[in-house]
Amino acid sequence: MEQQKRAVLIVSFGTTYNETREKTLDAAVADFEKAFPGYDVFSVYTSRFVKYILKKRDDHFVYNLEEIFKHLKENNYSEVVVQSFHIMNAFESRLVAAKVEEQVENFEKITFGTALFSDRDDYEKVIDAIVPTLPERAADTAVVMMGHGTDHPSQATYLMFEHLMHNKGHDNVLIGTIESYPFIEDILVTLKKRQAKKVYLMPLLIVAGDHTLNDLAGDEDDSWKEILKAEGYEVEVFRHSIGELPAIRNIFVEHALLARDGRTFMMSEGKKYRPAH
Repeated sequence: MEQQKRAVLIVSFGTTYNETREKTLDAAVADFEKAFPGYDVFSVYTSRFVKYILKKRDDHFVYNLEEIFKHLKENNYSEVVVQSFHIMNAFESRLVAAKVEEQVENFEKITFGTALFSDRDDYEKVIDAIVPTLPERAADTAVVMMGHGTDHPSQATYLMFEHLMHNKGHDNVLIGTIESYPFIEDILVTLKKRQAKKVYLMPLLIVAGDHTLNDLAGDEDDSWKEILKAEGYEVEVFRHSIGELPAIRNIFVEHALLARDGRTFMMSEGKKYRPAH
């Protein structure tokens, strides 16, 4: 009897920065291969621009979702576990979920694992993973973590994460985002109220790519580092992303295992969503 072919897809936006890719997205492939023996594991990028740059610059090919589903179907895979490798269940992750739903008739079983912050336990696990990486802080210092941000209601994820950090005694950890509230301007108001003198900057991002190197730590006047320095703060930058932490990647592995075993769901367009049969 022919052995069934099974696959796990780790779906992310992708990155053109090879060093951070090796520490995060490539490391995740190795993690999933250990957790899913007998499955072929693929890293899949949703960004066509990233795919284009990698192919043109490095001759490095990465599947997008359309390509990988076509490949799996043509090669007679029967089971597919699709794992969102995103911070939260916002636009990008839900778009992946919708693409999975379109494939239900093409495979015997296809399931979807939700993003990093999906339930209360995930927040606790992320805090436990991040806190040991935080620098020691005096009363007049603060850690400012930069997330991407979104117009999706899931933006509240960042505020909940900060709230839980404060409840655990880390009330000098502040979360800001690039695309939505709280912006860096809002962080400045809080820092002034707290009379902080030194700020440690860290990315709350899966990969340390363009946002970390330029928006957070760049030398241009509009980077968070330069904005804070212009306001008189002593600034120290940490460039490691949370995707480098094995404990963070393990949360994604756990979500994929839950999905495979039919023990997960997410809300999609106002209904319970479980793309498995």
